[in-house]
Amino acid sequence: MAETAHTAYRAAIARLGAADDVVARVLDVAGVRHLGLDALLRLSAVAWSDDVATACVECSVAPRLLLNPCYVEAYCHDHRALAFLILHELAHVSLGHTGLHTRVTPVQNVAFDALINATLLQGLAEQGRMAEGWDGLVTSFYAADHAPAFLLRPPPGWPDTPDWNASAGVSRRLRDIHRRLYERVVIDTASHSASMHRLEAVTYGEIIDALTDTPNGAALADDMLGQLLGAHGVTTTERAQTSGGRDALAATLLGEVLLQLPRSPSAAQGMGGNPFALRLDGERDHRLVLALRTLLYRALIVGAGERRLETDVRTMVLVDSSHDRRVHVRRHLARSLGAPAPLLHRSEVASHRLRPAGAAAIYLDVSGSMGDLVHRLHAALVPLRRLLAADVYVFSTTVERYTRQAFVRGRVQTMGGTDITPVLQHLTTLASTGAVRRALVLTDGYVGTPSAKVQRAFTASRAALHVGIVGHGTGDHAPWAASVTRLDAERAL
Repeated sequence: MAETAHTAYRAAIARLGAADDVVARVLDVAGVRHLGLDALLRLSAVAWSDDVATACVECSVAPRLLLNPCYVEAYCHDHRALAFLILHELAHVSLGHTGLHTRVTPVQNVAFDALINATLLQGLAEQGRMAEGWDGLVTSFYAADHAPAFLLRPPPGWPDTPDWNASAGVSRRLRDIHRRLYERVVIDTASHSASMHRLEAVTYGEIIDALTDTPNGAALADDMLGQLLGAHGVTTTERAQTSGGRDALAATLLGEVLLQLPRSPSAAQGMGGNPFALRLDGERDHRLVLALRTLLYRALIVGAGERRLETDVRTMVLVDSSHDRRVHVRRHLARSLGAPAPLLHRSEVASHRLRPAGAAAIYLDVSGSMGDLVHRLHAALVPLRRLLAADVYVFSTTVERYTRQAFVRGRVQTMGGTDITPVLQHLTTLASTGAVRRALVLTDGYVGTPSAKVQRAFTASRAALHVGIVGHGTGDHAPWAASVTRLDAERAL
């Protein structure tokens, strides 16, 4: 069975050609460059993969778009269908849905896809582009008369003559949600008639509740999981990528692309702003996650002003002489001595890679003054856990290791007073052994002032300690801080 699937995979690639070439042809479709996909190709690589169901943005140092060639060949019969698949996966990144929960359920995945597809298509409709067939992928892939598949596509004949009766056999509650996702109103003007999306919001929670209350709704959503567009953790590669900070890191790098996603301006007003920035969590905590993600990426992952490209040069013995700088001299000597021309040549082959930013540490203030800020910071760190290659410590008047198991389970308790001195001493010790190069302390700013002796020892260690502040404490003039960033929504954003 596996061999048959691999054979089909190879055959599909042979017929389609290189992934870069296939996606590059998408850019020739009129209007596609306006959607930002050309920026995607500048920022990332495109590759075929048999371990993604449809498409997946793989993100480490730089994003890479993975496409399943069998799916592309079977369902993306024209360039707009492939472009829609890519836009859908980019919308997942923009939504950051892999950071919402430790494990996203099938029902939640269906809710994500329903809103993504509707928002993309409504945006394209308001650009007057639906006659070009941008809904071809979802209308050919999902049935219009079965739940929950019909939520993932517009009704037949949409947008001009929608047949709302196509889903007559489905529950009234789901049909009402579907109609609000896709119904458009006609606006008469002196010169022409125009249509726009209704200003009625549909939320994730509403779709999730309706599917949960529908008989067999959860089971039906589970059956849909392998048929959803984009990455949903159904394969090994997707599970590795769609956990924690995949979307957070990719969104930082793909911001130029995500701004171009087609969206309905009227729908955005009804849904409370940018439909591709919705979260199940409150806006306040969402903004904290964004601010903390940016700080983690800048302070611990990239590093400030460091040259991160490393070159490895390996010496190899090859038949090929093109890399041997001594080949002409060796051949001249061989002719002079009447010896055969040299067959083997020593070559230097260079390879380049990004140097890791180095080991890092995060210190979380759990003193009594932090109050519920401790739990807000922990909640903000959870969706960013793939960025947390750093060791995490908690501190008040002492420093203690915060185990990964305790972090995942949310076992964090506030303690007594706050003192930055043990943090500086702890980081000084780590830096002196070469174990840590940079660190981040998350606090409310009430951390006291270390002694001059402790500061001198810390400065001599050449470690960089960045500070993220939530709350109303001070810290702007801490001489030991490499940078100070206010993360709290009211103060910073």
